[in-house]
Amino acid sequence: MKELILRYRRLIVVLTHISLIASAYLLSFVSRFEFGFFDSPKYVTLFLGTLLPLLAVRLASYWYFDLFKGLWRYVSVGDLLNIIKATALGTLLFSLYIAIAGESGFPRSIFLIDFAYNIILSGGIRVIVRIYREGPDKLKLNERLSARNILVVGAGDAGDMILREMQNNPRLGYNPVGLVDDDRNKRKLMIRGVSVLGNTRDICRLAKEYDVEEVIIALPSATGKAMRRIVNTCKRADVKFKTLPFIGDLIDGNVSLSQIRDVAIEDLLGRDAVALDMSLIGNELANKVIMVTGAAGSIGSELVRQVARFSPKKVILFERSENDLYHLDIELRKQSWNTMFIPFVGDVRDRERVRECMELYNPAYIFHAAAYKHVPMMETNPTEAVKNNIFGTKVMTDLAAEYNVEKFVLISTDKAVRPTNVMGATKRVAELILHCRTASEGCNTQFIAVRFGNVLGSNGSVIPLLKKQIAEGGPVTVTHPDITRYFMTISEAVQLVIQAGAMGERGELFLLEMGEPVKIQDLAENLIKLSGLTPGKDINIVHTGLRPGEKLYEELLINGEGVKKTHHKKIWVLESTEVNTTAVYQALDELETAIKNGEASSVKAILKTLVPEYNSASHLPKATHIADISYDSIHSSTVH
Repeated sequence: MKELILRYRRLIVVLTHISLIASAYLLSFVSRFEFGFFDSPKYVTLFLGTLLPLLAVRLASYWYFDLFKGLWRYVSVGDLLNIIKATALGTLLFSLYIAIAGESGFPRSIFLIDFAYNIILSGGIRVIVRIYREGPDKLKLNERLSARNILVVGAGDAGDMILREMQNNPRLGYNPVGLVDDDRNKRKLMIRGVSVLGNTRDICRLAKEYDVEEVIIALPSATGKAMRRIVNTCKRADVKFKTLPFIGDLIDGNVSLSQIRDVAIEDLLGRDAVALDMSLIGNELANKVIMVTGAAGSIGSELVRQVARFSPKKVILFERSENDLYHLDIELRKQSWNTMFIPFVGDVRDRERVRECMELYNPAYIFHAAAYKHVPMMETNPTEAVKNNIFGTKVMTDLAAEYNVEKFVLISTDKAVRPTNVMGATKRVAELILHCRTASEGCNTQFIAVRFGNVLGSNGSVIPLLKKQIAEGGPVTVTHPDITRYFMTISEAVQLVIQAGAMGERGELFLLEMGEPVKIQDLAENLIKLSGLTPGKDINIVHTGLRPGEKLYEELLINGEGVKKTHHKKIWVLESTEVNTTAVYQALDELETAIKNGEASSVKAILKTLVPEYNSASHLPKATHIADISYDSIHSSTVH
């Protein structure tokens, strides 16, 4: 029987609509003339004589709006709107027919009454089918009885989507018993039959009262402070807790139960979502050839993913690590992108290999993310830091200018500010190289640098290290109890880099708003707590002392640099002092000669010549960062 219904489903749907249309039309006459209609041969004849034309125009209207295709069990507001549109079109066509046919004495009120009955019957039968399909039959009832009681935090759009999926898919094992929201206007309201039972401070009480097993935090735009408070409340209530991705990672704005995950340290350091000027970026990147160096690294690979959103013609994945590039290529091939990805194995220090890439693909845009970044490692291998971070950048800028690349964006770091280590000094020199290139005559390429702090979860960063130590049972090592760092998520950093690149015109050094610095000690304690353990009891924290080249506080400004606001609230632009191009190139020649001659001991001295503020002391007093600058001291001019 079921197979027959499926085979002839379209015919059954059409016949059902014919009966509904005829019933609505009959009800219209009965409503207009009450039961006297059956005693009036005139109106019975009028009804029968116009029924077929009515069926013809209504069925044509329904076909035009695809009402014969949808599955009624999944009827939505959009389907109901289509029913209204189709019914309105049919009524209009039928009224034209009556006027052309010259049907005298046809009651005009029939048009309106028939219109209403058609919507009620066609929409109503769909809603009834959906209610029946979602009703508490035996299977669903058993599934709900064995489901976990869930409390949803957030009575907004994300909470609504989560509730809908829970109710539509009982096999997932979720039974939403209520919502909580700190918005007073939402108290005692209901969403999909589920009540808003209180605010987040009521979680402990509600967890006991409703036997809650798990709390789902449906607040993708929550601040880190709010997340920390909610997580601590869930811990006091002794219930499991999960959350949705940060709003910046929800590109299409849609959420689902498949995206629910454990709360991560990034959530507790939550920041505002990045607002991008999509039209500006689209104009910059769409249908162009984009080259990303260090493409398989943490920042590089995210740059590739984010850039691909803007439909460039090609994205060149320039990377020297064959294995990492292979895995990135596999990942990208699994998804549907409106662009072509070209993996290109090469080293930014190899001028001929970079030239070969330029010759083959002629990129219009280069994001230079390739760099050595580990401070202690580069402190003991200074010549390699210089080769990669300085001369690799010089090769890239030389060839970018030679091949008239439209825009070159350097990924810089807060460690370039008054550096106390080789890595920071080399990145500052890379910034100076861009200044020199910008100042050179006949250069058409726009060179831009973007400086920001640490990125959460990047390869070799502190978060993966702390997680590994916790997984191994500790101890967790922190160099100093007072050490602080600026942090942002990979997604946020990359989106702002792309935005800054699109805004830049020539020679700007952009600074990303990093928020407040975070104590690594607090970071370690929060990670231990998120693992369900207690700091100092289950996992010890050991202070190992500052490493070579490391300082307590990172900075974002250099003395002599001014800060100007841009039209984007999270991006600032720095006004640097004049750069002596001749002196820079002369020092670079000396640096290159020293490396060729194996004079490693001279490297730091020459770096000091290039970067006078470079101080190899392991620790400096706290210095200026953007959070310490008063509003009045910031230049009032705005860069667009």
